[in-house]
Amino acid sequence: MEPFRPVFIVLTLLFLELAFRKLYIAPRVCAPGTPCANPDALKRQLITFWIVATLLLGLLAVQGFDPLFY
Repeated sequence: MEPFRPVFIVLTLLFLELAFRKLYIAPRVCAPGTPCANPDALKRQLITFWIVATLLLGLLAVQGFDPLFY
């Protein structure tokens, strides 16, 4: 799987960028009473996004430190 590592890194960053765009940049179009109109749901989505993004970026950064441990 080593030859595909750059492809997976690019895909990970692409999906993080798409999620960021959906949460922060794209305008929300929600009918009143739907789950997407609930501010608590948006807050949970933002918290989940930042937790997942931090974990994924941390995992990507660990690859750069591999040579230090061998």
